[in-house]
Amino acid sequence: IVFTGPEKESVKPVTEKQVLDLLAEVKTTELEKYADEEVRENLITELPSAGTIKDTKENKDLGVTTLMLSNGAKVVYKKTDFKNDEILFSAYSEGGNSLYSDCEYQSTVYANGGLGEAGIGGLDKNDLNKMMSGKIVNVRPQISTYAEGLSGSSTPKDFETMMQMIHLYFTSLNKDEEAYQAFATKQKNFLGNMMSNPNFFFQNEIGKFRNEGNPRYAGFPTPEKFDEMDYELAYQKYQERFADASDFTFLFVGNVDEAKVKEYATKYIASLSSSNSNEEFKAPEYREDSDSYREKTVYKGTDPKSVVSILWTGETEYDEEDDLAISALGEILTIKLVEELREKESGVYGVGARGNMSKIPFGSYSFSISFPCGPENVEKLTKAALAEVEKIKESGPSEQDLAKVKETFRLQRKEQLKENRFWLSQLEKVESENFDISEMNEFDDKVEEIEADDIQKMAEKYLQGNYLLGVLMPEKVESAN
Repeated sequence: IVFTGPEKESVKPVTEKQVLDLLAEVKTTELEKYADEEVRENLITELPSAGTIKDTKENKDLGVTTLMLSNGAKVVYKKTDFKNDEILFSAYSEGGNSLYSDCEYQSTVYANGGLGEAGIGGLDKNDLNKMMSGKIVNVRPQISTYAEGLSGSSTPKDFETMMQMIHLYFTSLNKDEEAYQAFATKQKNFLGNMMSNPNFFFQNEIGKFRNEGNPRYAGFPTPEKFDEMDYELAYQKYQERFADASDFTFLFVGNVDEAKVKEYATKYIASLSSSNSNEEFKAPEYREDSDSYREKTVYKGTDPKSVVSILWTGETEYDEEDDLAISALGEILTIKLVEELREKESGVYGVGARGNMSKIPFGSYSFSISFPCGPENVEKLTKAALAEVEKIKESGPSEQDLAKVKETFRLQRKEQLKENRFWLSQLEKVESENFDISEMNEFDDKVEEIEADDIQKMAEKYLQGNYLLGVLMPEKVESAN
């Protein structure tokens, strides 16, 4: 018998006598023969009154069909032949917990993940697992910052089961305090020692530093934060978020049978209640102070390992061409940083730069450079990384590097177009960001139009001196100073 566990004052070691006494007790314990309880045959006991399809629109170029249902809900699907046994699904509605008060948000943010543990339709998790034996299907509800929805997958054979589960997550989520507490206990046990990991501790401290004064910042989950969660309130807010199906869009991508999509959409989605609330998310009042240089050094761990994170963020007007250009800037800087920091300086194993723009909750940009290194090399390699940024700002990228990045983008897109997951993400962008899906066919042209000047302008505009330098250092370095 082997026991493993952390060496902590709060954890009392298990003794040999305790183990032997437990084994002796088990030997003499009378066990009742296991009796498996029968589970009902049908997931939905009372079939809902079906709705209707009010309108159908087709984008024949992209193979995307949109159904407008009688209750206001929308179903969008794309039939593919990438995988014969896969149908991916998501549902999207704007709002999320941005519509909660600060207090409601802080009391429910980590409880939301445990709501589904109670089961649906009067069936607990064990009964659901029994009923799903032999089926490949899953559906998960989620309430994020700016949206609520569902996600899941199934095989074509189990498609109706998935649609039934979708219906029940709207109409019949069970309420079970005991099931939730079991979930919370499991999470607390998992999270108990997370902050002893220097990398997690570093990320958490940087997050707190960036959000000082933000009333809606929750940080990393901890056992203490789970103790503060309000399951009753989380369940109540869930019911509110899923009370109106009229502002939901249901997305399906994969080997779908179009006749069945229409049949099940009217039976299980058009039958959901609606009130035409047309909710919108609420943008946060808090804004991160990103107008000046900031520095945060975090000391954690005893191994001679450091991490450097350089981050530029701020508000800007979203532009699709700029988004592509700042992404290309990240790829080009990665090439130069690998050449300089890994190959010339031999100071890092890996280094990367990444840039992107977002529309939600407001137009913004983010650009980051990060790498691990020895504590003794932090200052030297940080200067070297920033020097590469200055070179791009002064001279722009070489045509050779730009050509490499363009080819990478084209090859990535070629592969993505064969993936159900990618198509689902693009359909989600249509709903959440008003993305014009017809522009997907123009991607290669937009990549080809990127000029070295575009990359240089992105660096000049966004990579100024107003960055956050975050550094993880081992604790012994702090004591040495």
